[in-house]
Amino acid sequence: MVDERNQLPLGRPRLTVAIDIASRAVTGFYLTMEAPSAVSVAMALRHAIFSKDNWLAERRICQTAFKQDPRSASKRDPLPFDISFYSADERYSDKGRPFGTFDGLAERVSSGSPQLPEWAFCFDPAAKRLNDPFVRIEVAGEELLFEKVKYDTNEAFGIERDKDGIYFLDRIRIDAHRA
Repeated sequence: MVDERNQLPLGRPRLTVAIDIASRAVTGFYLTMEAPSAVSVAMALRHAIFSKDNWLAERRICQTAFKQDPRSASKRDPLPFDISFYSADERYSDKGRPFGTFDGLAERVSSGSPQLPEWAFCFDPAAKRLNDPFVRIEVAGEELLFEKVKYDTNEAFGIERDKDGIYFLDRIRIDAHRA
């Protein structure tokens, strides 16, 4: 930034932003010419926490401009999910029982994909070695996938593999099912 009269540098403006993780909305901010510090973080948090009525009124900003999109509420509705891991033998048996099951309610994030409340791991402590395990993914009563975990195409559904070779999911990508 430069002074208008003398054309001398004034410094660099710094913006500290507080963002809500779930909605990714900016809940508060602090703009200063000072270097980033604990004070700028505290001021951004203060702006995020306290009422903004006076702040908006001072700037003649109409609060009705901030109405929530009614479609965004439906994106936040929890989705029931069920993720089960099967051995190859259990997958093809009449009454196959999974060695691992993760179920509950997932939060739908802005992309529409369900974010799981915890990671779902493909790990069977009773088995010495898993031989081509299968994964079954169901969201809101609809089966999206029932395949071998190791298939590369399953990465599109959010299945990942850690450095130890254990498969896991933390977010189900339902757009892969629709593709």
